[in-house]
Amino acid sequence: MKLLLDLRADALGAELASRSDWKPLAHELHAFPDGESLLRIDADIRGMQVAVLTDLARPEQRTLRVLLAATALRCCSTT
Repeated sequence: MKLLLDLRADALGAELASRSDWKPLAHELHAFPDGESLLRIDADIRGMQVAVLTDLARPEQRTLRVLLAATALRCCSTT
């Protein structure tokens, strides 16, 4: 199964998923007041392909989220 982790929080991820065989990956992204972030993925994604969708309009904020997502996905043994 192919999963799409959409960090953009807009309609683009849902639109891409509806026009392809990629399924949206449910997740929770929480930003704490001190600037730290928490990404929670409550799904068994071992052995699945996962694509991360984001933009880099504000790279100082978004780059860290992409790295956090990549680390979390790697720890869960995705391909």
